[in-house]
Amino acid sequence: MHKTIVIPTYWCGDDYEWGIRDSIYDHPTKIGTEGQLGRCLESITGRLPVDDYDIMIITAAANPGIAGKAERKVEEIIRPFRSRIDICQFCSGDLAFLKKRLDSLNRNPDVVSLDGYGHVRNCQLLGPNLLGSDLVIAIDDDEVVHDPALLEKIERAAGVEIGGTRVDGLSGFYVDGSGEDQLHEPEEARKAANVFLRKDALQNDAGAFLKNLPGEIVPTVVAYGGLMVFTKDLFTRVPHDPKIPRGEDIDYLINSSLYGYQWFFDKTLSIVHLPPGKSERGAHSSPSYSKLYQDVRRFLYTRAKVEEAAGVAGLKAPAAEDLGVYPGAFLHPELEKDSLEALCARRDVMEDAGLFPEPEAILSEAVEYAEAYRSSYFSFAEEWRDSCAALAEDPVSIEYMNKKMGRD
Repeated sequence: MHKTIVIPTYWCGDDYEWGIRDSIYDHPTKIGTEGQLGRCLESITGRLPVDDYDIMIITAAANPGIAGKAERKVEEIIRPFRSRIDICQFCSGDLAFLKKRLDSLNRNPDVVSLDGYGHVRNCQLLGPNLLGSDLVIAIDDDEVVHDPALLEKIERAAGVEIGGTRVDGLSGFYVDGSGEDQLHEPEEARKAANVFLRKDALQNDAGAFLKNLPGEIVPTVVAYGGLMVFTKDLFTRVPHDPKIPRGEDIDYLINSSLYGYQWFFDKTLSIVHLPPGKSERGAHSSPSYSKLYQDVRRFLYTRAKVEEAAGVAGLKAPAAEDLGVYPGAFLHPELEKDSLEALCARRDVMEDAGLFPEPEAILSEAVEYAEAYRSSYFSFAEEWRDSCAALAEDPVSIEYMNKKMGRD
């Protein structure tokens, strides 16, 4: 079995201030710093038996103007690890090559991109597919492997049947440096009636629900993007949604369910998540107006997509109650009201109106966005599957990607 560990890494200029042309990432690494990627790779190669694995780094730039610098920086970081494991970088030059191949194969080259979380995560699936991988383990560059049995546990579960259902998707816990897997809840989170202000508490409740289920490996509607495992049957059939601005991990589980795939959560699996600027406790970075801005667009769009899926033949649209307290609570009919209320509560008077409009404008734009794209994922998924299958059968693309990995 061919297995690939894939790691996206996000970069920006040293004088980075988010602009209109930029992709929005939570905490891109500045070019002039070392960042977290080297630390992540050291933990993998130093703690895990990786003889049967290779590693692919997906390099994304917040602004296309610094893509070349980001790629050179990543190359410097990964060079010392080439003596320990087969490792390569997938970057903008590789994307351009594959776009040309798609065009030559009479497929739409725009289905692949490195712009935004959904597209970057799809490159996580496409690159390993061209290498002939049967299993993809996705982690993030701001994480550290602390469990030497991580791969053993993953291989024990991936592809087996539990309760008559095959484990094609698997996830586990994020923990912080102290081993805590709960988010640090803002003061109002536990008492708030508003779902956006209660989000961290809802996420903690979803984790507690999983812990209380009997058994080690249990069905789940939540997963963490920095610890997701995909079998080939899953990653060649279900893409991430490029229209989702954030929360692409949770959204992927919804997409998987549309096509009949059940994800599982292994309560013995965990990885240390150390995002820059995180709170003193908790494995996630702190909430911000920027994240709320994206969450409003995200959940209104997700609700519309699920509603639309109910009328598409062959798809299995989940009901809100099927998605638990999280993300199910964000599919309720009064989401617009909660969106506006939360935006007003979280907005700082100093926010730049050019980058982060007034709450009413954000809500209006999010409603329009949801209606405009509510059916877009279904045609995208079909086109993406077709394009990726064409590349996976293209000797030129296969040879190109294997040479990237240093194989003749």
